[in-house]
Parts: sequence; structure tokens; C-alpha cells
Amino acid sequence: MAELSDILKEELLKLSKQIPENLQFVSSLLQSDTQAKLGIETLFSLYNQCSRFLTLADLYEKANLEIQQEREFQNLKKELNDYRAFFQELITDTLT
Repeated sequence: MAELSDILKEELLKLSKQIPENLQFVSSLLQSDTQAKLGIETLFSLYNQCSRFLTLADLYEKANLEIQQEREFQNLKKELNDYRAFFQELITDTLT
């Protein structure tokens, strides 16, 4: 179970580093009407990726980690939730 926890934590950390880069890419795509569709598809992909990793985060949480790891994990989970909410709002604003 500890090995699974390590894998999940590694994947969550990797995702948290990729999101700002991908968001900057999406922002540049939305500047051009011809690329807006690709930007919206990428937003949906990022939103879905956050959702999948939050599901993994719930499993990780149940792995009964040590207190320090749990604090780091909670901060990361909050960050992912914030990104997911931001993507949802951006998708809604873009489609309306």
C-alpha cells in the first residue's frame, strides 16, 4: 500500500507542476479565434485530468500517511480543487 501511495503522490506532484504551464498554453490559444476550439478542448482535458487525480487523491488520503505527508497532500489537493474550479469557470465563460 505504501508503494501505491508513493506512486500517487508522485503523479499528483507532477500534475501540479504541469497545470500552470498548460494554463499558459490555453491562454495563448484563446487569443486567436481559429485556435479557440483547441483551447476549449484543452481546458476540458485539464479539468478532467484534475478530476481523475482528485479521485486518486482520495485513495491516497485513505492510505493513512504520516502527519507531515498528510499536510503536504492536503495542500496539494486544495490546489488541484482550486484549479478544477478555475477551469470550470473558464469553460463556462468561454462557452457563453
